Amino acid sequence: MSRRMNNTDRQREIMHLVLQAADEGRFISLKELHARLIPESAETAMQCSIRFLAKHGMVERVYGPDYGEYRIGEILYVKPTILAYAKYRPAPMKISSLS
Repeated sequence: MSRRMNNTDRQREIMHLVLQAADEGRFISLKELHARLIPESAETAMQCSIRFLAKHGMVERVYGPDYGEYRIGEILYVKPTILAYAKYRPAPMKISSLS
């Protein structure tokens, strides 16, 4: 994306929780994400933030235990993309040794 993406505090909080779940080896469900946001926001506001993050390539929405196509009754999960890691977890700087 050529335009700079300025995140709100809520979007940064959502990305922190999404990446934290990924560090634990799992994706976070919308229900869990909504319950963990402090202070708890309206579900529609949270979904708006997730749509914004998805539009800008930060997250993907996936369904069900096998994360495949949607089937009735399956849970919606949010997972980070490579772009999210690049933005929120930049690589540490290499420091050259002085001899």
